[in-house]
Amino acid sequence: MVAAVVTVVAMGGVVACSDATPHPDYFAPVDAARPADFDYTIPPGTGAKIAADQPVSILPAVLNAKIGQTIRISNNDTVGETAGPFWVGPGKVIALRFSSSAHIDSYCQLHPSGKLIINVTA
Repeated sequence: MVAAVVTVVAMGGVVACSDATPHPDYFAPVDAARPADFDYTIPPGTGAKIAADQPVSILPAVLNAKIGQTIRISNNDTVGETAGPFWVGPGKVIALRFSSSAHIDSYCQLHPSGKLIINVTA
C-alpha cells in the first residue's frame, strides 16, 4: 500500500485547518479524557513568545506513529496555535487517532524549524 501525501501550507498566518478534524481521511476524533500515545501541552505565554520571534519547541520535527495510535494537544494559552496540520484554539484540546497510512509535511509554530512531519505506518 502506498502512503498518502498531504501538504498543508500556511501563509500570512492563515492555515487550512480548524478545530474540526483536519484531513478526515487520516485522523478520527477520540475522547480527549483518555490517555494518548503522543501528548503535548502548549503552555501559557507560548503565543507571546512566537509573536516576539522567540523559538518554541513543544512538538518534535518528526513524529513517527502507527495506525491506531493517538495524539492529544492541549492549548493552555490564550492564543490559538498551528500545531502541524492541526489548529488548536485557545483553551482547547484536540484528540485524534491516526486512521490510515500517511506522510504529512506541514507548517508548525511549535517547533523551531517551522515544520512538523508526521509519518503514519501500519
